[in-house]
Amino acid sequence: MKKIKVYIPSLGRSTLQQTFNELRNVGNVDVKIIISPKERGAYAFHNGEDNLITCPPGVQGHIGRVRHWIINHHLENNEDPRMVMMDDDLTFSTRREDDRTKAFPSTKHDLENMMGELRAKLSKFAHGGILAREGANRLADSDIVFNTRVMRVLAVDAAEIVDRKIDYTRCTYMEDFDVTLQLLRQGMENFVLCDWWHNQPGSNAAGGCSAGRTLEKQAAAAHKLAKLHPDFVTVVQKETKTSWGGAVRTDVRIAWKKALGEKKRERKNSRTSSWRVKHCASARKPNRITAHGPATSFCSGSAFAMCVVKTTRSRAGSPIIGASGWRVMTICGSGCSWRGWSIRRTR
Repeated sequence: MKKIKVYIPSLGRSTLQQTFNELRNVGNVDVKIIISPKERGAYAFHNGEDNLITCPPGVQGHIGRVRHWIINHHLENNEDPRMVMMDDDLTFSTRREDDRTKAFPSTKHDLENMMGELRAKLSKFAHGGILAREGANRLADSDIVFNTRVMRVLAVDAAEIVDRKIDYTRCTYMEDFDVTLQLLRQGMENFVLCDWWHNQPGSNAAGGCSAGRTLEKQAAAAHKLAKLHPDFVTVVQKETKTSWGGAVRTDVRIAWKKALGEKKRERKNSRTSSWRVKHCASARKPNRITAHGPATSFCSGSAFAMCVVKTTRSRAGSPIIGASGWRVMTICGSGCSWRGWSIRRTR
């Protein structure tokens, strides 16, 4: 049975390894707890020496640095770039077949199916995860959704993360949202599996990132994320029911699908340019053609582009470009002439 690597960053919770205990006996998972050197003794006593990986001094204390180190550690020690990072305080549930708005605690078999599906999806996607319990009942009719929030269970292709120069360290908190937005804005779609969901006792529980997180730092992180992604992140105020002691916290609202669309719009704009076509000896209204490309390069110091162009009108019933309507042309600088036609770029 092929296994997928699961890394659980943990700090100050040697006796509270809920995620590790859920996954340690799942057959297709190789799970390790990522700790700081100074806590190795406590974690080894409660969780076993062989289940630990110690990150270098100075890495712990910033979850983004820890995730960055895990990515590189994984690539250095494994041929398969697929891996998962999970929060250390998760439980998992599996949807009921008779009522998909409800779920029961996941069995070992359920978790094997979940992790197998997660591994398989990473063959097609660079990032994804498992549905969070919050709002899971609203997706009862879905087994998978795309291009949305991913948190707590972060499945990635580590090679893609490195190749695309994704930076985990830009935000002290909300770094998972920042990374998802970086990937989406590069046109990398994600997935979230909905047949299972994960749950957490409450945000800002003792230990972990909460050791240094305050409402003020939470607010600063929200504003930092909005500054990094101004077109997609809106800072909002939210009332909490259980986490943060019921206090009002500064949070974010994110347009995930719009972020993915940014790269698609860029590609569309780079593929299509408008050109004005006018016969030099004619007073007829100028025709327009559409140029797909161009792929610009340089020749003798002058820019030129090889374009595939298509007319939208023809002269005297005869297509400007030919019977098929398509022709490969070399457009020099901002335009050129062809068979008595003046061709100029308009955008």
